[in-house]
Amino acid sequence: MEYYKIIFSALYEAHRLIKEAKGKPLNRGAFGHITYDVDKLAEEGIIKELKKNFKNISIVSEELGYIEDGELLALIDPIDGTTNFLRGIPFYSSTLLLSKGKFYKDIVACGIFDHKEENFYFAQRGLGAFKNGEKIKVKGFVPLSEAYLCFELKTTNELWVSRKGFYELINKTKYPRFLGSSALETVYVADGKVDAFIEPRAHLRSFDCLAALTIVKEAGGFVKVFNLDLENYPLTGKEKLAYLACSSEELGEIILSYLEKR
Repeated sequence: MEYYKIIFSALYEAHRLIKEAKGKPLNRGAFGHITYDVDKLAEEGIIKELKKNFKNISIVSEELGYIEDGELLALIDPIDGTTNFLRGIPFYSSTLLLSKGKFYKDIVACGIFDHKEENFYFAQRGLGAFKNGEKIKVKGFVPLSEAYLCFELKTTNELWVSRKGFYELINKTKYPRFLGSSALETVYVADGKVDAFIEPRAHLRSFDCLAALTIVKEAGGFVKVFNLDLENYPLTGKEKLAYLACSSEELGEIILSYLEKR
């Protein structure tokens, strides 16, 4: 089955519809956040394209919630970085992941569309990672003194890493950044634009980050989930993730040496 074409067509339809959005609030989504017209338009576009290709498909989406209707499961984040979109900041994405079962180990393919750059990132389990059809690999080792690291900095909840070590790492990093779309910041590790992304608290849901983590892994990157067993993680579960995605195991171990400090 042509997973590349199916995922691309669904995410490109979201890209087309997002251009029509006005940033108008509508209601609250399935997980309690405010849904805007941009979220709804993107979601409807993705689902419409999926249903063209699959008679029956189960769906987990940030806006719609969970609908069980088939053996194949789709995880959808219609737009990651909604606040950036609403503020006119050109850094937001849409993600789609397909699985033949209900656990991470059952994932078959996934994609992320970078709306500003119009780049399509894709991975199929065991076949590698791609950007606009061209195979990509992580950059490899970069010393911390030269690293471009992205962080989720909203740390009001209990961290899964050392608070002292986390802030020490930020101060040791030459280029610390927080850009507002965890999916893009993570997938940029696969593309060599970012050297590592760290989410230190269990904050991200399955549809927020699993596609990006899969693309990083398929691009040869280093991934460490702090709070759960990734391979056996239930895609429809409510447990959120804390993780590190990195361009190399060597840099990952250096970062972990800070994060584990007590």
